[in-house]
Amino acid sequence: MPYVSSQYAQQAVQLAVQSMTVQLADNSVVSTSGSTATVDVGNDIDHVTCALFVDDSAATCAPVVASNRSVSGSTVTLTLSAALAADDAIILQYVTVE
Repeated sequence: MPYVSSQYAQQAVQLAVQSMTVQLADNSVVSTSGSTATVDVGNDIDHVTCALFVDDSAATCAPVVASNRSVSGSTVTLTLSAALAADDAIILQYVTVE
């Protein structure tokens, strides 16, 4: 879903809203260390609009607040409420510059 940003100095910079759901088995895009998960979406990220942690064992779905996530290039690092387990999922919605 592309749209034009009014926040950029350049005229007509197009942004695209992307969505991705990952699990622990998706080891080509997600890596973990304790309760920290790093997801590589493959494209440079402008910002994350929403990050959800679906904890299967606790039967919860909770947002990962902005203070518990950081963006660097194409990667998003999230501090989760628990370690990512096999049946858990991370749902990301993010914006890339096209």
